[in-house]
Amino acid sequence: MKDQRIQYIFRKYLDNACTDDELDELLDLLDGEDNTALDGPLRQLWERKRGYTVPSGQIDWNTMQQRIEGNTYRQATAARLRSWYRYAAAILLVSFSFGAYLWYKNQASHTDLLVESVVPIVQRDTIMLMDGSRVILNAGSSLRYPERFSGNTREVYLEGEGYFEVAKDPTRPFIVHAGPLKAKVLGTSFNINAYAGQSKMEVSVLTGKVQVEETNSGRSVDLLPHEKVRYTIADDQFAKTEVVDVNKDIAWNTGRLAFDDAPLSDIVQQYYRRYGKKIEIESEGLESCRLSLVFDRESPEEILKMIALLANAQVKEEGSTVILYGQGCTISE
Repeated sequence: MKDQRIQYIFRKYLDNACTDDELDELLDLLDGEDNTALDGPLRQLWERKRGYTVPSGQIDWNTMQQRIEGNTYRQATAARLRSWYRYAAAILLVSFSFGAYLWYKNQASHTDLLVESVVPIVQRDTIMLMDGSRVILNAGSSLRYPERFSGNTREVYLEGEGYFEVAKDPTRPFIVHAGPLKAKVLGTSFNINAYAGQSKMEVSVLTGKVQVEETNSGRSVDLLPHEKVRYTIADDQFAKTEVVDVNKDIAWNTGRLAFDDAPLSDIVQQYYRRYGKKIEIESEGLESCRLSLVFDRESPEEILKMIALLANAQVKEEGSTVILYGQGCTISE
């Protein structure tokens, strides 16, 4: 029973979980006794804990045991025993601290040392990740990612809009964090539109399967090809729908502008990111306008004229800013 108690407290001490009272009890139990029978069990505990790798030059179990064995071992005083066990514990604590430092440093290298690619307005960019995945970033977007993926997941952080072609790796899911949305896949192609300040955020799937979570509430859906989930900010709706033409959602990466029942406020933001021309909506009647349209090779001026026509708006310029005003889509009787 006594031996079990010694092993129990010694194990706690090696785990740095031993109280001062338990340490005193351990030393009292060891005082003046022949504890040779404990060498095996205590050594096993020691070796198990040394999995943290003791730096070179520190004393191992054999060296420490040799120093106190032999002619003087059985005559060791309580003070020698106390000193020996305190020394052993001190070395373990140092090795634990060193191991914890290496672990923390390793973890920090994967969370803090991220590469960030920022795409200014009027531009697009393609990023090749080290796992073979390809990401196309829309104007005014950014992506943070590690130089090399490690661990059990491949995680990146998107601000704005990006089209992802993810290399398959069944053992390591690919996770995209985009504002309140988190998309998890093994290998597929999909689009995420999650610009800050927009009325909605969307994830559209072209191939494969994507799990999308709205992290604030924990709501989650699984998407298959030609399906999307739309998260609308104002009414906190998170709904999956079928997409008739999913190519509209990725038209931007081929140079086109496509909108499907989009608020005018979202359209003018996209226009600014694409052409660098700011548009302000002046009248309340225009705020309620929702438009569906696709532009391909038209000039910025032609696109602006078409937007104004569909929104029943007039256009004026003040410096470098375009103003949309007028009655808008809602026509009073």
